[in-house]
Amino acid sequence: MNYIIKELSKEQIKDIYNQWMIKHFPANEMKPLQSIFRMWDMQAYLGLGMFREDTQELVGYAMFARVPKEPVILLDYFAILEQHRSGGMGSVFLQEMERYLKDFNGMILEVEDIDFAETEEEITTRKRRNAFYERAGVKDTTVKSCVYDAHYSVLYYPFRGAAMISIKACEKDLEAIYRIMIPGDKYDKHVSIVMP
Repeated sequence: MNYIIKELSKEQIKDIYNQWMIKHFPANEMKPLQSIFRMWDMQAYLGLGMFREDTQELVGYAMFARVPKEPVILLDYFAILEQHRSGGMGSVFLQEMERYLKDFNGMILEVEDIDFAETEEEITTRKRRNAFYERAGVKDTTVKSCVYDAHYSVLYYPFRGAAMISIKACEKDLEAIYRIMIPGDKYDKHVSIVMP
């Protein structure tokens, strides 16, 4: 079976947001759709879909926040639809992202910080997610962040054998992206980046 990666239109992002994203991500991690569209209009947001080539059925999606005209990108949301999970599709999609995002040396990722898990189930889920990324070659930057009340560990996925991002560069790039995501005085009130 063959799969293709396509850039998503604004309308497709809206459909995926309403049908899938609100089910796949905790409420405290969900941006309002109008915030995503604001960034889209600034050329600071990108959506990719992975589709079956024969049926055009959506298999998974990835949403990215970026700094326009700069080689800085953050994997904002990433999910494989339930019926396609456990078949290696997440790893395939990550590899395809690397090929598609050829103007970037790598991408920043946020994962839910294990230290803030409230149940054993959450701890297990977060460890499983981290293990998936680690197997794919994603590295821990040791940087942490908090956006509103969502606590993250910040990871980095170097593309095509590129060097690991430095902690200082990670902080700078992450701040640049967050300032686009959360403009004005809201940034200072609701965002913190914690260095190791």
